[in-house]
Amino acid sequence: MTQPFVSTNNDNKKPWLEEVYDGKKDRTYDIGKRTIDELVKRGERVSYRSIQTVSKTIDPTGKGVHANTVGSNEQLHQYYLQFAMPAKRSKIRANKSAPSSFKFEHLKPNRDLLQVRKRYMRLSRSELAEKLIQAEEYIAQNQLEWQKSIFELFK
Repeated sequence: MTQPFVSTNNDNKKPWLEEVYDGKKDRTYDIGKRTIDELVKRGERVSYRSIQTVSKTIDPTGKGVHANTVGSNEQLHQYYLQFAMPAKRSKIRANKSAPSSFKFEHLKPNRDLLQVRKRYMRLSRSELAEKLIQAEEYIAQNQLEWQKSIFELFK
């Protein structure tokens, strides 16, 4: 039976690699900064994906900067935030209006609940709250109508 290796070095720092890491961080920041400047100069949208694409043309080795590296390199990420435009998704969501009135009487009992769940997961919290309020109003109205009809039967 072999015993597992237990390291006595808990900080997992390798000082002999710090110079290599620093060189790579500097290279990434330099290429990323030049790429962002180029995108701004062209008037194009600055995003992780556009940085990844354009950086390959700027980098002399042709490697470029990976999209995830923009977020993990602190210096580059701070520079990116100065020029980043909001994602298209948030613009679309901001333009969505809350559903005015949903017809609950059109719901089918044998509908695909997985699709319903997916549709609800795409809604914002305020849209979900609005839909829940509408559902409660519909239920309360139907409950009142049902109680009136039962009361009328016993007259």
